[in-house]
Amino acid sequence: MSNPEHVRWLLEGVKFWNRRHQKLPGEGYPFEPDFESAQIYREFWDADKLDSRGNIPLAGADFWDANLDGAELQRADLSGADLTLATLVNANLWLANLTDANLVFANLTGANLTASEPWRAALYFKELEWPKQFERPYQICYQ
Repeated sequence: MSNPEHVRWLLEGVKFWNRRHQKLPGEGYPFEPDFESAQIYREFWDADKLDSRGNIPLAGADFWDANLDGAELQRADLSGADLTLATLVNANLWLANLTDANLVFANLTGANLTASEPWRAALYFKELEWPKQFERPYQICYQ
């Protein structure tokens, strides 16, 4: 189940969430976000924190390596959010705004992406952005 403290921190707003989950130089991230089966839409609704269009305001949020298995993220504005390595197995992303969200290496198995236009998100590294240990993506298979 999700960590209730993480849900409370998220309700404080993206700016405060990102500050708590800020990568520490030489140490990495201070904690792994756990939102497994979290009713995030309901939490924002109950706290009267939805935006004027009834969306969850999460634009630019740092969900790097987050556990979002089964999370209810319908109508979430995740534009520009970092979901690198996030686990979104069976998550509900119905009508989510994924414009410029980073979904590289995210696990979207069984996720509901209806009307979320995932092609607007970054789903893979562009050739020039590949990690330096690989000159080209195909070298992974042929070395």
